Amino acid sequence: MLFEKRVIEKAKNGDSKSREKLYREHFKSLYIFVRHKVNTNERAEDIVSESFLRAFEKLENFKGNSSFKSWLYTIGKHLVYDWYKSKDKTALVDDENLDYLRDENNETEDNESQKSKVENEKIIKALLGSLKPRYKEVLELRFLLNYSLKETAKIMETTVGNVKVLQNRAIKKAKELAIENKK
Repeated sequence: MLFEKRVIEKAKNGDSKSREKLYREHFKSLYIFVRHKVNTNERAEDIVSESFLRAFEKLENFKGNSSFKSWLYTIGKHLVYDWYKSKDKTALVDDENLDYLRDENNETEDNESQKSKVENEKIIKALLGSLKPRYKEVLELRFLLNYSLKETAKIMETTVGNVKVLQNRAIKKAKELAIENKK
């Protein structure tokens, strides 16, 4: 945390190497976050690039009250919302092209294990797709991207208490859907 604060201060003063460190540190996770919400890899790349551009343009406004990652994700989330508003989109994700999310280290696993993981991913994607957008978002942030309650609250622009409530309701609804799908 202290190291990142120093990097941010250098970046605020125009140090390109510090900006590059921030970019490398946060690109992949921001890309995955955005890609879950848009329908193409290209659109996700555009939104992530724009997120970093805006973050670096407004870096002097970053006060450090939250993590840089939370601040950057909030920018990305707003850009996704803006894109949907401008395009009048109704569906958030096209799950056809999400193979890039699989860990590259899975190549050594046997076929049976790979098939099981693919099947589980399909079930999870179907369950997430059936949930309300806020429920889906809280589960993605908490369990797919492993954010803390505080980080999730910052990204979702709500309180930690509200995140806990949303998370509990989302888990309950996902369980209900899973039971219905088994029948």
